[in-house]
Amino acid sequence: MKEIVITGFTILKSVGAGGANDPDDIDTIQILLNGIQPSEGGAFPPLAVLDAADNINRAELARMIEAIRTFQELYFKFDDGRVDPEMRTIRKLRELFRKKPSPLPSDALYIQAVQPFDGFDSGTSPPWALVTMPRAKQLRVENLLPTDTIEVPEGAPYMVDRAGEIISLRGTNNGSSTLQIRRDGELMVDLRVEVVTAKSFSLCFLYVKGPGPNEGTSRQLGDAAGMLAGVNRVYAGQAGVTFTFGGEAEISAINGKAVDFKQRTFLIADSAPAGGRDQVFTWGDLAAEDARRPGADCHAYFVKDVEHFPKSPKCTNCIGGTTMIGTGPAIVEDSASNTNRFVLLAHELGHFLGYPQEHKSPPTSLMFPRVGAGMNQLRILEEDFRKMTKAAT
Repeated sequence: MKEIVITGFTILKSVGAGGANDPDDIDTIQILLNGIQPSEGGAFPPLAVLDAADNINRAELARMIEAIRTFQELYFKFDDGRVDPEMRTIRKLRELFRKKPSPLPSDALYIQAVQPFDGFDSGTSPPWALVTMPRAKQLRVENLLPTDTIEVPEGAPYMVDRAGEIISLRGTNNGSSTLQIRRDGELMVDLRVEVVTAKSFSLCFLYVKGPGPNEGTSRQLGDAAGMLAGVNRVYAGQAGVTFTFGGEAEISAINGKAVDFKQRTFLIADSAPAGGRDQVFTWGDLAAEDARRPGADCHAYFVKDVEHFPKSPKCTNCIGGTTMIGTGPAIVEDSASNTNRFVLLAHELGHFLGYPQEHKSPPTSLMFPRVGAGMNQLRILEEDFRKMTKAAT
């Protein structure tokens, strides 16, 4: 067998949640995470897990595990919080660490996000930043000189703090304004800043399953916490929205109708299709289900397979979820092979917040109709935020 030679940053044992966490290996992962741009999944503020004597700071180790989870959520369909020797996570860390950004002209200014999923959209012109009261947002301005001036219009709904190349925006009241940076009187940066009040919605998790193995959803009681953590990483910074726990339950009947788990498809329809053989539940059935929690703003039903009637002629058994816009509930298919444990739910919650079923969002957005997993589909772009009326108004 040909010998495989590994060069560069390597670890001998796993690092992170449930890992061996040897100091030498921790140091390697720390160097990689600290050396990657935060907007690409690197750690910020930089990690300091080890002291001079290689003793482990447990609080910093916990922060490293969260940084690993965030990195994995950007690029993969899992987020176990652990880096294993020569597996996908460390290979991706090395790839990004070695990628050198193109040098900027010495007189150019470039704004970038400090944290992933923080409500900064550089694809608009001019760039747009969302600030959620009472949180602060940090942006990095590369090539910012001490003599460059940051101008905030009178009456702007935010305050600015500056520390080197990092500027912090803190909202003071709802509204929008501009932030400009000038060098020797010349306008170098024109940034649109919008401040919104943080909003919160409670979410109830209902798992449709039967008593036997493989009957219904694979989700179970206790899964809500992990899904909420992932959803809130996506929404809290980018839309000023957090989802809270509104209860969870396992159910085998909906509105008094027993679920036939021998049927392959769980069909959602306004009315039963003529001659159809699929088991059919209507939105009215889901809205009347006794297991729904009165205080919850939205109910997410998790099923094994779901279709909506009428079905798209271009899509057979490919619908991962569907949502009754604005009022819920959301229907989530956990057996869809191209989704991880929360991305499809996050997409459906975008519809709950008001995003229409038109699905005109570009492939780089969470609201693109073919939901996958990875960095390109966890972003909420400004144009999509505007359509999420429960968040934007």
